[in-house]
Amino acid sequence: VGDTLRISGTGMCNIRTSGTWSAKTNSPFLPFDCSQIIWNDARSLPLPESELVNKATALTEAVNRQLHPKPEDESRVSASLRSAIQKSGMVLLDDFGDIVLKTADLCSAKDDCVRLKNALVNLGNSKDWDALVKRANAGKLDGVNVLLRPVSAESLDNLV
Repeated sequence: VGDTLRISGTGMCNIRTSGTWSAKTNSPFLPFDCSQIIWNDARSLPLPESELVNKATALTEAVNRQLHPKPEDESRVSASLRSAIQKSGMVLLDDFGDIVLKTADLCSAKDDCVRLKNALVNLGNSKDWDALVKRANAGKLDGVNVLLRPVSAESLDNLV
């Protein structure tokens, strides 16, 4: 603590692959650990692809698109209604079923994303997570709009 090291050059952080690094594996910064820095000016390697990261990105984008809509985004709700909802201070989720399905895809194990699942169950007025996913898979949540108070929208945003 208190030591400073100033360096300059071109380099990249080494993203570890399994079997190449044996220090503490319980570090909270493990996926982005920069304990090894490679100094060179070669093109950096592409980030490894991951199905889990792709699913998490899809869920995050779906929630962000609905919680923070841009004027040019397509919506299932008329522009005048969306404007009136925004002026009232409420937040509209215009494709709730999409959020449920993407959450189910990402959090397939029973103990995954428990707080997010519980929040969606409450918003979907369902008895449990399995029932909500069943309704979403059957298309019964297509066209279902959910109105949120700003605090609830912020909580959902933070959970995702």
